[in-house]
Amino acid sequence: MSLSSGPAFEALRTKFVCGWRNISKESYCGKSGRYDPERGAAWTTNGAGPHNMQLFVLAADGTVLHCLPGYWETNDLAYELKFAEELNAVWTSASLSREEKDARFRERHLAHIAEHSRDMVKRSEMQGFDKKFEMKRRESSDCFLSENAPRTKKKDPFKTTDRIVHERMAARPFLAYSEFDVEKFVDYGRPKYDKKKPVMLAEAGGR
Repeated sequence: MSLSSGPAFEALRTKFVCGWRNISKESYCGKSGRYDPERGAAWTTNGAGPHNMQLFVLAADGTVLHCLPGYWETNDLAYELKFAEELNAVWTSASLSREEKDARFRERHLAHIAEHSRDMVKRSEMQGFDKKFEMKRRESSDCFLSENAPRTKKKDPFKTTDRIVHERMAARPFLAYSEFDVEKFVDYGRPKYDKKKPVMLAEAGGR
């Protein structure tokens, strides 16, 4: 997560109460190589590493407004945090029934996909090794575009992670955090990934 830089940090510092929970022993927690704190972080794509970490945005009563699994670029993360604020206004509205709130939740999550910038969509392409993993279970995966959906020049059949997240959230309107099915929600891509970079660096004399 890009929590310590750019607009995301300012939004979290001024508008949210932040906390964390260790998920290392959860069944859905991913596995990867060891990376020590002093090692620099590598750039990756939005939604990469969904099993390893998730950022939940909750209302004051613990209701899930949004969930962003894996890494998210700081501008894109700030954009999604602002969207969660919009949903919080819906949830706390005294003039809407629960049915109306749920309907707006679904509508806004699906509509928000089309509102993402081209740059955000580009930053949300699923990683190659995750695509290979999903190809093996194509019949049961929701990560593929329909046959009638427009394709890119590369004819990539995969949805981008920003779309996958919003579509999955639309099916989970205003759930309590305790009822949110995290394991199913973050289930895309490889649950275990290790490039064995520390070993490669050691063999290369640390260069």
